[in-house]
Amino acid sequence: MKIRNINNYLKIIKLLSIILSLPIKVYGNENKTIHILTKVPDIPLTLGEAWQYEYESKINTYFSEMKKNNSNLQDYNLSFLFYNYVTSSAYSNGAFLLYSIDIMEGWVNGDYDLMIFDDRFLFSEMSFMESDWVEYYLNCRKPSIELLTDITDYVKDKDLSYHDPKILSNGKYDDRIYGLPYEIDFNLLYYSDENLKAKEIAETLPNNTWDDVLQKMDLLEDSLQIALGDDMALLDFFAEYTNTYYNTTKEYDPKYYKLFYNETGEDLFISFRHFLSTITGVNEKRVEKLVDKEKIYNYLFQIIGNSVFLSLDDAYSDFMKNKSIFYRGKASNYPIFRLNNNNNNTINNNTIDNNTIDNNDNDDNTINNNDNDDNTIDDNDNDDNIIDNNDNNNNTINNNDNDDNTIDNNDNDDNYSDIKMVLPPKGITSITGKYLVVNKNSIKDKKILAEIAYLLTSKEMQIFKGNHFGSIPTFDIKDKKNKDLDISSYCQSHTNICTIIEKMKPFYLKEMYVSKLSSPLYEIFAVLPSLMRKYYLFQDDLNYIQFLFQNIHELITEQLGIYKVIGYIITSVLSIIIFVMIYFVYYYRDNPYLRVISPKFINLIVLGCNMNMIKILQYLPPYTTFKAKFFFMYNTLCIGLIYIPMLAVTYRIYMIYETKSFNTGFLSDRALFIIIFVFICIPLIYNLFVCIFVEFFYMPFGSLKSPRFPEVLYENYELLKGIYDGYFYIIFILLNFMIITTSKFTKKFGDICFIYIIFVLNILDYLSKILLEKFHHQNYKKYFLFIILMNSFITFLCVYILVGSRIIFIRFYYGKYNCFKEVFSSKNITEFIPLKRNKKKLLFLMENAEIKKNNASNSFEGEETINSVSVPFN
Repeated sequence: MKIRNINNYLKIIKLLSIILSLPIKVYGNENKTIHILTKVPDIPLTLGEAWQYEYESKINTYFSEMKKNNSNLQDYNLSFLFYNYVTSSAYSNGAFLLYSIDIMEGWVNGDYDLMIFDDRFLFSEMSFMESDWVEYYLNCRKPSIELLTDITDYVKDKDLSYHDPKILSNGKYDDRIYGLPYEIDFNLLYYSDENLKAKEIAETLPNNTWDDVLQKMDLLEDSLQIALGDDMALLDFFAEYTNTYYNTTKEYDPKYYKLFYNETGEDLFISFRHFLSTITGVNEKRVEKLVDKEKIYNYLFQIIGNSVFLSLDDAYSDFMKNKSIFYRGKASNYPIFRLNNNNNNTINNNTIDNNTIDNNDNDDNTINNNDNDDNTIDDNDNDDNIIDNNDNNNNTINNNDNDDNTIDNNDNDDNYSDIKMVLPPKGITSITGKYLVVNKNSIKDKKILAEIAYLLTSKEMQIFKGNHFGSIPTFDIKDKKNKDLDISSYCQSHTNICTIIEKMKPFYLKEMYVSKLSSPLYEIFAVLPSLMRKYYLFQDDLNYIQFLFQNIHELITEQLGIYKVIGYIITSVLSIIIFVMIYFVYYYRDNPYLRVISPKFINLIVLGCNMNMIKILQYLPPYTTFKAKFFFMYNTLCIGLIYIPMLAVTYRIYMIYETKSFNTGFLSDRALFIIIFVFICIPLIYNLFVCIFVEFFYMPFGSLKSPRFPEVLYENYELLKGIYDGYFYIIFILLNFMIITTSKFTKKFGDICFIYIIFVLNILDYLSKILLEKFHHQNYKKYFLFIILMNSFITFLCVYILVGSRIIFIRFYYGKYNCFKEVFSSKNITEFIPLKRNKKKLLFLMENAEIKKNNASNSFEGEETINSVSVPFN
């Protein structure tokens, strides 16, 4: 796990401080330490490692004040574990994916008691269409639900009304609270008030797009560095760029996501890529001259990579060195500008002077956290807490102690020095919520943890963090600014932040990628940024990037168009024909050619075949849990109707060869029918219980990179499916035994070849599913129609071999020859089993019988006609 450690010197100081201030048993205190996992700040190098120690120290100090009146929390202290959430690089997997993998071990083992998750990670795996990525990488299907504590009952009596309702709701799932809002953040543009061009552009931003900003810049003199190295930063910026042109909210258009893969989307992607190419200095003429794809990739990787792998630290440094006209950073970044020098406008973390924060030197500009007196913030002394920007010789924050370089933001103006902040174009900014969650695997009392979580997300603590660290509170500022005294006081101290919050047009990144059939956010955030960089920005593969966005929101089976209608028509027509065959089997059930294969059972098999042909339509929309369970039972019945009656048919054929008659031995037809009915009901009842008591869910085959094909799974799938399959394996073994035994009586294999249709149907089912999963997304419509045709006609052919040819023979000759029944006797009953081999022989016998009957009709009138056919059992 990549948890950033403070330097050895600060570790020693912290250890000594603990030993001196807490002279109690070490073993007893360990259980009273609450370990909290969080990420390093967005600009870790700029703030330095000492900031982490300062953060923990200040929070613990204020937490001690807050818990004085709570006897249950007296001995508890806080320890923050900072995860080094590095930006992506060309040689690593996405930071989001690595972060999720790295923290899982400590999460599962209970190393963290509380964790701070942003809304891009919390509930990111929860989706109607799930992904095997989650369980593969996290070893858990629903970690947000299964590994976090539902704290609803612990905080039900607490006041949470100060939170913004939208932000509060994002910490809930199914109206149960799993995360308490800790803080928020959003994107802003920072610029120097002394830069007239930047100031001019900033004044027009409310009505401009990002392309308008580019047009107003003098690209020969001005440059714009945008940090897109973080995966979320790339997606954030693309979303902000998109929303300056289009409204991507469900309220405006429920199917807004289609704009990404239609003609509009093509223009959008071309425009966005052109924007990045322009600000990074891509020479389009040079690209046109490079024919080799690898050379184009390497060139674009080198140039555009300057932005797509740029960190916020680097972007901030470039801005302070006047290499970028704007700094696109977080709203919580604004306190760092209090430390800039009016003359130099640069923070040099490697130089020790009066304008530098050196985290490795104990001088007047070093954060000294061992002096509890100097480390206390006087929130009521506004004069001492304001940076004096007119004193060029001393650029430190005066908190009554010149040795304390703590950032204190009790300031009536959030714009420091000559640095101003403004909302991005058209006021559109991506907002991120952070939530404090309780680890279910922690050994600590969950009630205590929930109480601590509430204190750390309380109104007082959020104001404290806002004053001292620049954190943005989760308050409902628009509604409570003039109603709540504490929120009103905060806004008086942070006028600009509150004004921006009131004016901004926020959107939540996750909502841009969430639809009913979309992939889980976990997979999207883990995969999409790297794919956008590789195939879109570096290779300019527009078709693939549009496929990605379509694949995010739609299953491949939703994109069939007219081919879906044709598939329905073909299946319906053949299904009707098969039902007609079922009718004729019943109608001619007394005919020896049908009696020999048991009309009652054969109709069950034909019905099963028909259902088997239709079940391919289960993969077509719409998709619901009810539909999933319905087809689960449907498939169970379908398989039962094919396998089990075929066992009865095979048994009857065996008995016919054995007895040379329709005698079924010790099993009567009625008894045989009851047995078959029971055998069919057993798996139906079993799967009915599975339907009722087990959770069903969609787990599409494929991923974001390849077409997603709908599949349904359920909890404990392997175990429950194994029991079900085991039952039919036994049936299958018995069926094979009966087929092998019966084959010994036949004169040649073709006599009972119709029995083997069960193997054909098994192979057909397997091939159809595999092909539907594996087909490429291009021309998938035609491939799907091909599978429909193959499935329908092979099934129809199997039904024809089973009974269709017999029905045609009976229909054609039954009315032509009046002596159809008379030509047979009990001695040749086995001749009825095969059809094709004896067809000519039977026709010859019937023709001769017909002639003899006509010649002898006058002489032998009244004589009993030969009729060896027994009374039908049904």
